[in-house]
Amino acid sequence: MRRIVSLWLPDLPTERLERDEPGLAVRPLAVYFDQAGRPVVTAVNAAASASGLAPGMTMATARSLSPDIVARPVDFAADRAFLDRLVRWAGRYSPMVARDSSDGILIDVTGCAHLFGGERTLLDTMADRLTRFGIAHRIALADTRLAAQAVARFADMAQGPVAVPPGRHRPVLADLPVQALGIDGALVSDLSKVGLNHIGDLIAMPRASLSRRYGLSVCSMLDRALGDAPDPINATTAPAPYRVRLRFPDAIGTADDIARALDRLLQRLTQRLEADQQGVRRLVLEIFRVDGDVHRLTVGTAAPSRKAAHLARLFSEKLTGVDPGFGIEMMVLSAPVTERALPVQQAAALEKEPDMRSPDMPDLLDRLSARLGANNILALRPVASHLPDRAMRFSPAGAAADPDEWTDHLQARLGPRPLRLLDRPEPVTPLTCPPSGHALHSFRWRGRRLAVARAFGPERISPEWWRLEPVGGGNAWTGPRDYYAVEESAGARLWMFAESQTPKGSAITAPRWFVHGLFD
Repeated sequence: MRRIVSLWLPDLPTERLERDEPGLAVRPLAVYFDQAGRPVVTAVNAAASASGLAPGMTMATARSLSPDIVARPVDFAADRAFLDRLVRWAGRYSPMVARDSSDGILIDVTGCAHLFGGERTLLDTMADRLTRFGIAHRIALADTRLAAQAVARFADMAQGPVAVPPGRHRPVLADLPVQALGIDGALVSDLSKVGLNHIGDLIAMPRASLSRRYGLSVCSMLDRALGDAPDPINATTAPAPYRVRLRFPDAIGTADDIARALDRLLQRLTQRLEADQQGVRRLVLEIFRVDGDVHRLTVGTAAPSRKAAHLARLFSEKLTGVDPGFGIEMMVLSAPVTERALPVQQAAALEKEPDMRSPDMPDLLDRLSARLGANNILALRPVASHLPDRAMRFSPAGAAADPDEWTDHLQARLGPRPLRLLDRPEPVTPLTCPPSGHALHSFRWRGRRLAVARAFGPERISPEWWRLEPVGGGNAWTGPRDYYAVEESAGARLWMFAESQTPKGSAITAPRWFVHGLFD
């Protein structure tokens, strides 16, 4: 049976402001939203509430009740960022965590409560931490998401968090008002006119008559709250299949302790990866401080890896920037992206020992990416295009291969390609050509006279008529090109093309020649 925790934070906007500006906690504070030029209060702190202020009144009324009020416009982006920080903090209790509207958190603790001493201890620990953080809260635990939300927002919380026993949510919901189901306000008014004020009144009614008179939405919400219809949680991030955690009896704070804890996590994680023949492509380390702050460190690998020592080196420089604060109480390591990684023989000492000084290329890329940034280490990757100007693109060297890349057998159908391609083709001056006009005997390029020893080609490449945008780099294709691999008498190998300059209906003229690349 599923068990869902609903964590409601009714004063989130004002508490965020009070954390950013500690002096506001002792002054009346109101957050307002401008509704068509009419500022309306949306949230107040405890000092403002004691002065008679409440959400829903206009700012003019609020100022008349409390002239020294501090007013702040609502900042949805900042409130969401603050809620996201709390969502990450709640990840210590379960990997299935989601935002609940703009002022709540949903946590699926199914199978997790025993790790914290049971459901009652879990809720009390959660409430105690939020109280120490200075965050007002209402917490409820039930079998369904909608039941937990209804209890958290409308049940009596005088005795602290409410844990509805498994299978006992129906009688608890029956005493709550119908608006606890989250149905439309106009519909709540219609139901109250006929005496349907509590959820128990709706449960007692036949569903057919209820849906015929008030629509399917009421029955749908009721079925979801009672567990008769699916009511899933859309987690902020999908739980990683490979995830290990380490809790500390006493908070740690030294760099050596953090490094040793990471080594233990990596050993446990890589053992599971080894058993499943998987390698990580991305690792996420979450460091939970006792003050509720969460550090999140992410590293990537150029190739699937499960070498604990190598992965620890990738985190080493990032760990130096972690502030332990008053101590770290838990660390969680997860691998959200993995790939198949079969065992590989590294070296065999038959005639001589291998040169261990030359670094493994994927490991080198990982270390450079960790130090300089993944987006600063680039590699060329093929693109599905016959045009040489489009055939390659730069992308992060550690990125996974694009499934749309050309395979080797498709690329093998193309003609020879130079190692170095010029940013834009450079024109040459033909000096002697045979009567055919399609192979040079000698030409002038970059102020030098060059003689052709051998030439291979042509390979005709036509522009891609289905693309509307021009090729970048000032290299505009006006028609088909005939490409040649040319070797001049001094040994240089050039990639050249001839481009016809014959307009339609005109007499044939000599083509223009360009150098587009240089072979190794």
